Amino acid sequence: MKRLVLAACTHGFAVSESAAAALFGREWSHDPRLSVLYCGIDLAPFRAPCDPDAVRAELGFSRGDVVFGHVGRFSPVKNHFFFLELAACILNHQPRAKFLLVGDGPLRPAVEKRAAALGLTDRIFFAGLRPDIPRLMMGGMDVFLMPSVHEGLPLVLMESQAAGLPCVISDVVTEEATANPALIHRLPLAAGTSEWARVASETAQQPRFDRHSAVKIIDASRFDIRRGVQQMCDIYLEGSLANRPRHSADATVVANSSA
Repeated sequence: MKRLVLAACTHGFAVSESAAAALFGREWSHDPRLSVLYCGIDLAPFRAPCDPDAVRAELGFSRGDVVFGHVGRFSPVKNHFFFLELAACILNHQPRAKFLLVGDGPLRPAVEKRAAALGLTDRIFFAGLRPDIPRLMMGGMDVFLMPSVHEGLPLVLMESQAAGLPCVISDVVTEEATANPALIHRLPLAAGTSEWARVASETAQQPRFDRHSAVKIIDASRFDIRRGVQQMCDIYLEGSLANRPRHSADATVVANSSA
């Protein structure tokens, strides 16, 4: 199907250059039909007021706790079991450490069981599916951890940067996802949980990045959803004008084909 689609399509899009290579092949950039269309995020929630004390009280955390968080589906690619081993190591550096896992998925029961086996039950909060991710990031987390095995273009990393969160991420995450280099700390998974714990703990001690400045950086980047919407509209408009049929009967065919 990939070969058939690629042979027949007028345009092809990928969310990042690495995703384009996986989808269309390493020579994708030589095909003028193919391009990267970055996904974006809505920045309005990151401009809204946020009361960290209220957020933490809701989650069972206190102002003095150092909260390491993650947002993602409970699936192998997100590497939650590594996160748990890392959490156990972080406690050796941060006695006030707490952990917040947001999301759901098939591995959640096994992750909860492993957390209990590691003695993390009183230290970790499983938030499940939430509609208020920006609020949880701005008010409930101090460091964002992403030990993913692989990623295309993780929008949750865009969100954490918009929230001004320092991020410790695996080095498999595409460089294109870095909008604010001051917030990103990359590590190979092979470095092990001890090294990750050291870096994460040191990161937590750094002054928090100004939230308003963080939003401005994403606003000026390619990851503001308004830019993605405009790019998509321009592509469809350009295509519809170039292929405008001469007869009204043909117009129906084009419209249906586009739909």
